[in-house]
Amino acid sequence: MRRWMIIILLALIFAALAMYCARRNSGITSLTKPPEDKVQLSGGTGGHSAAILLDGRRSSCFGDEIVRTTQTAVVNSILAPSGCDSRVAAFVQDKAMYYGDPAAWTDGSDTLQVPLAPMPQLPISIWVPLLPPPSGRTEGEGVLTAIAHIDAARPIYNNMQCGIGFEDAVPIQEKRALNSISAGCSNLGPVKAVGYTPGRLNVYYVQEITDASGAIGIHCAADPTVILIDAMFGVNATLSHEAGHALSLDHTNYIDGLNDPVPTGNGDFVTNLMLQSGYNQALLSTGQCFRCNLNSSSAINTLGARTGPTPGCHAVNSTAECPELSFDVVPK
Repeated sequence: MRRWMIIILLALIFAALAMYCARRNSGITSLTKPPEDKVQLSGGTGGHSAAILLDGRRSSCFGDEIVRTTQTAVVNSILAPSGCDSRVAAFVQDKAMYYGDPAAWTDGSDTLQVPLAPMPQLPISIWVPLLPPPSGRTEGEGVLTAIAHIDAARPIYNNMQCGIGFEDAVPIQEKRALNSISAGCSNLGPVKAVGYTPGRLNVYYVQEITDASGAIGIHCAADPTVILIDAMFGVNATLSHEAGHALSLDHTNYIDGLNDPVPTGNGDFVTNLMLQSGYNQALLSTGQCFRCNLNSSSAINTLGARTGPTPGCHAVNSTAECPELSFDVVPK
């Protein structure tokens, strides 16, 4: 073969290779990397894992998507809302619940900053009997019982990431008149005459609750700043349970997912805090914690301890703002 023919053949081969590579490279460069969005917590989590709940838009609207992180969560691509509900909530121990509308999401890569604030404290004043106590009781037992009940409430609401605390020094006052007072929500005059602090949840330990047969505790709908507890029969979870009512929660006996015992792994089990007559009540769902914070009727809002949106939630069902009551039953 003549040399000039070989040169032409090689030139054609190189030209064909160049065109092939150009087409492949063109195809590769047209495949752009999808945006990567993040949620970044600020304010410190103390090493605890936060539950972050997202509503937004990807290829379509989505809701109640949960991710967990101690600082930064990669949430893939969340697009500009374009008609979809766009919200983020964050729950973590020792911090207030965060709830916001992240209008900052774009179709590009975004990092949403979620500032974590100190946990609001539910303001409570407690009134207990003074000596002489009922038969078999000891001096100062009313105060010790109330302290034990508050100490039991703190880890329930904190461990379950509700973002609601109880003051380090809850005022507890002994009142001799409570040695003989039985009371009901229909007539609170006698107990409020013993003592009452406006702007706080007032808890009275009485001899008997007269308008709820067999009750060891009751939150009064007629005056939502009052809780009555049976001084003799109230147990550690009683105050926590009644505080749950003050925080807008109802009983969960007929709510699927919240009315079953949960094994602890050591042969024992725990139940939801709002289960009526439950055993070892220590659980709250993220759906319940939503309502504790976002319902305007919740004591954390009515008593001014929390500032923030109160869109309100359906008692059980999910809405654009709130997940179902049983959502994320054990949020750890």
